[in-house]
Amino acid sequence: GEALAFLGAFGVIVVYALDLMQVHEVTLAGMWCFLVTCMVGHLLNCAVVFQTWVLALAASADVALVLGLVGAWGTVNFPALVGQFPAELAALERALFALTPLAVAPLA
Repeated sequence: GEALAFLGAFGVIVVYALDLMQVHEVTLAGMWCFLVTCMVGHLLNCAVVFQTWVLALAASADVALVLGLVGAWGTVNFPALVGQFPAELAALERALFALTPLAVAPLA
């Protein structure tokens, strides 16, 4: 848990620094790289805790879905993409408004 919390905080700091430097493509790629790294880290942590990959995959499925939704929200609100694809991102945002409660409900 502590390693994943540190990785998440470090990822937020790096992505924020990249955004301040106005490197838009690298910022978006960095955000997704840190989210995928957190997903893999959580899967490996669950594998150590449960001692089997089947239970680890089951335990990590919803967390991976939520982290994927976090990445999708970050992509939808990314200023460089909003300027290029306003209609497509508006449609994706509406779909995210519909999917987010379904994905987060098992965590409650």
